[in-house]
Amino acid sequence: MRSHTLLVLAALALLSLVPAPASAAVTVEKASIPIEGGYLDATISRPGPGTHPAVVVAAGLGGLYSGNPAKYAERFVEAGMTVVGFDYRHFGASTGTPRRLIDLRKQRRDWRAAIAFTKRLAGVDSSRIALWGTSMSGGHVLFLGTEYPELEAVVSQVPHMDGRGAAARQDPRTFAGIASLTALDLASAAVGGPPVQVPLIGRPGTAALMTAPGAWEYAQQAYVGTGWINAVPARASLSVLGYSPVLQARASKVPTQIMVATGDKVAPPEPARRLARTLGADVLEVDTDHFGVYSGPIFETMVARQTAFLRARLGLDAAG
Repeated sequence: MRSHTLLVLAALALLSLVPAPASAAVTVEKASIPIEGGYLDATISRPGPGTHPAVVVAAGLGGLYSGNPAKYAERFVEAGMTVVGFDYRHFGASTGTPRRLIDLRKQRRDWRAAIAFTKRLAGVDSSRIALWGTSMSGGHVLFLGTEYPELEAVVSQVPHMDGRGAAARQDPRTFAGIASLTALDLASAAVGGPPVQVPLIGRPGTAALMTAPGAWEYAQQAYVGTGWINAVPARASLSVLGYSPVLQARASKVPTQIMVATGDKVAPPEPARRLARTLGADVLEVDTDHFGVYSGPIFETMVARQTAFLRARLGLDAAG
């Protein structure tokens, strides 16, 4: 009998070490956000019944919400926030042809549609809305902070800041290859032909939109087996080249948090540092590259800091 009791106690002790599952009150639902002639595929995650502040979330260049952004969103929901995550037109289950077209002006319109949708959403306190973005969407949320002064917070992680500056740092072989493919893509589009594709991520020196050291290795680890397609219409290069959200973002009055990777070769840190000083933003610098923020201890550091900032700005700390 004594040995049986000891076994039961040991089993209970082991069970106490297992992390508790997410609250059963958390709900996840799909939604469609209307845009010009189509819709954005959206995911609404709620921390439970009642009314909550909300965070609008989208992926970086060529990504999907279900990838890295959803990992951050899960933590925000656990901390008491509703999250509205969406995929841009042309991506995922959102409408739009040609597929995987990157048009940054359209993406900003998608953000505006998602913000309007979130403000009208039942169970969301429309006076407590924040934006979260990473990489290219990190640039978008800083840009949009100037258009929505009523926002409670903007969180921008390893943001794209300066399109022309990024192009100037490219390997000449990469620049020449992309320019050639872009010309072919535009010519094909002019006569109604199919898109000419360029890889989104490639090895250094190849014709791809992202060729920084570590980019190719990250893609192999993060995307293989997910159905992700490493190809976008080459005209995307013009959209990226002409986009420098740092110029607009200087006028933002929204409380802002900027997360900087000191070894970032995709979105070099100095423009983000300068903007942070201009805005008086909350800043966290971590010793990693552009892709190191999405996993391991650095991810844990980033998401904890972001969650604390959002809780404070959205009034959740005061609410208990």
